[in-house]
Formats: sequence, C-alpha cells, structure tokens
Amino acid sequence: MILSSLLGTNIIKEAPSFEAMENKVEIKNSSNDLQLPVNKVRNRILPVYQFFPLTLSVDGGPKFTLPYEPQITIEGKNSIVKRKVLKYNEKFSGSTYGSVKERWSTDDYSITIEGAIFGELEIGLYEMTFPRREFEQLKYFLLQGKEIKVSSPPLELLGISHIAIEEFSFPFIQGENVLAYKIKALSDVPQKLFVE
Repeated sequence: MILSSLLGTNIIKEAPSFEAMENKVEIKNSSNDLQLPVNKVRNRILPVYQFFPLTLSVDGGPKFTLPYEPQITIEGKNSIVKRKVLKYNEKFSGSTYGSVKERWSTDDYSITIEGAIFGELEIGLYEMTFPRREFEQLKYFLLQGKEIKVSSPPLELLGISHIAIEEFSFPFIQGENVLAYKIKALSDVPQKLFVE
C-alpha cells in the first residue's frame, strides 16, 4: 500500500509477486474479535506460561503463585575470616602484603523480588479497579513471622527453598489498577532450635 502510493498503483501491479499476493490475501472485518470492554485487563498469566513462576506457601498451607512473573534478583557472598600475620618489612615488601584467609563460609543469599499486580479494569471505581484479592493474598505472606516456602527455578538451583522476609514496599506506579511491590528477603534454612 505504501509502495503503491509512492510509485503508483499501475507500476506495483506489474510486479508478479504483488499480483500473486493480492490473489491469496483475504481481508476480513475483525470487529467481532473485540468483545471485551476497552478498559478490560487481560487475565493473570498462568504459571504454566511463566518462564520462572514464583510460588509461596507457609506450613504446608495453600500456595500462592504471583500472578504476573516477578523479577528476582539474587545476591550471594562469602564470609571470610582474615588475619594479618606479618608486619610490613621494606626488604620483603613483595611477599608480605595481604592477609591470610583462615575460613570461608557462605553467607545468606539476599533476594529481591519486584513485580506488579493488576486489577481487572483499568479505569473505574476503587472496588472495580484495585487488585484487592491478590493484594490480600500477598499481604498474608508478607506479614508472616516465620519462614516462607518458595518455589522458583533460579532459587531451586541455588538450594533455596525458604526465605525470611526482611522488608517490603509498595512503590508508586502510574495506573489506577496497578499495585507495584518490592520484597527484600534472606535465604533461610528451617531448623528446630528446641528439642523435645
């Protein structure tokens, strides 16, 4: 269409590939495909369609998979005990720098989970737009005073099956139906501290 407007319709129709394409392509009126209201938001993304879904649960209770795949950032570090053994000596300065590393241990992983949840409508009253149900489900896990069981491929590859939520926030984001969240957590290994 653009070429025909620039070059003229007669020149374009002389090209054999254009004629073949014109005979095969049927243009349909697709107005029937728009059944949903314009401000309707698509349904949540099912876990089977997410690349790295994140599922939370507490004490074997109901599981909650975050409806839209969050971004997960994992940071790890080693705790190293260092000891300075030799004093600085000008003669042997090439061989007496640094410290002796006595012991390594892996520290907790720091995990940041960032994402957003969406209400069903983009514009309207609070009751219709705000993602209240998903917010309540997320809040339940954020306020637990115990370790949260997590399931997500990148966490599983590092041996992380539980996290302890350290802090969380709901940063401002534009949109009446959008609630952004940011969760900072540490990896956790559940242990029984009291033996009966």
